Amino acid sequence: MRPAECKDRVTARTPVHGVVIEPTDSAEVSRQKMARIILDSMYQFLGLLDVDGTVLEINRAALDGAGLDLADVIGQPFWHARWWAVSEEVRQRVRDMIAEARSGRFVRCDFEVFGDAHGSRTIVIDFSLTPILDDAGQVAYLLPEGRNITEKIARNAELSRKNGELQVALERLKELDGYKTRFFANVSHELRTPLALILGPVDQLIQDGQALAERERFRLAAIQRNARALLQQVNNLLDLARIDADRMPMAYVHANLAALLREVAAGFDAVAEDRGIRVSLRGEDELYADVDRAKFMRVLSNLLSNAFKFTPPGGRIGCSVERLAGGRVLVSVQDTGPGVPAA
Repeated sequence: MRPAECKDRVTARTPVHGVVIEPTDSAEVSRQKMARIILDSMYQFLGLLDVDGTVLEINRAALDGAGLDLADVIGQPFWHARWWAVSEEVRQRVRDMIAEARSGRFVRCDFEVFGDAHGSRTIVIDFSLTPILDDAGQVAYLLPEGRNITEKIARNAELSRKNGELQVALERLKELDGYKTRFFANVSHELRTPLALILGPVDQLIQDGQALAERERFRLAAIQRNARALLQQVNNLLDLARIDADRMPMAYVHANLAALLREVAAGFDAVAEDRGIRVSLRGEDELYADVDRAKFMRVLSNLLSNAFKFTPPGGRIGCSVERLAGGRVLVSVQDTGPGVPAA
């Protein structure tokens, strides 16, 4: 659209921020008035200074925030205005920024200024000065801009406060978790001793009890089996405490995994016979790998224990250990139970 056409479109004489565009205005005057309307309609602080920091133009938002009229600041040093009356240090910093910008440098700083409730309340602005060059490349004007960041700073402060509270809560949680870990460790150690004192005599009685009746041997075997199961659970608690404390030791040995699987499965022979469950072992007879023997056997024991738990009487459990490509080994336990629910 050409300037003349634009002028024809703007015929309203209603004031906008005190500016009235007349139908009789020349195209140049109309553009100047529209520029003034645009300037005053901008929410943020915006103005124009000469190279010495004298105010040439300031938009309405900046004036209203400080309770000023344009006549109060036009032709005056920028740093004398109400915005910077927070302190002499602020005024001096503005003067220093003008000196830097006059040399052609973009400068930026956060300030607390009088910029709300007609200058009766302070806000924090992200303030900058941009040098505007003439056609010869020399600084001709300075463009001051300010964006109200009071709410942003308040949100950041609140976020920092909440982060601090969260950190305190996390430290407290770590402290409580430490109590739990030490409790598990202490209880585990305390339970191991009486269990060992139970198992020792029972093992001795079974070993030396050829003269015992079958009924007594069966009862001693039940005591031995359940005491060992309880000791295993105590050891699990102790390992949990070690894991929580990041002190779980690993003792690697070169072991025959197939033999370890057979050894663990043999411990369930009595349960399998009682419930009529058929257990089959498949795979290689010898398959060596570096493992923590005790922990590997515990994993196998847990898998088989779960299989027996969910396999109905007369069911089947299959165990296998096989070598895969890439130096890997696959150990699997399968059963004819209901399987893991999809959920």
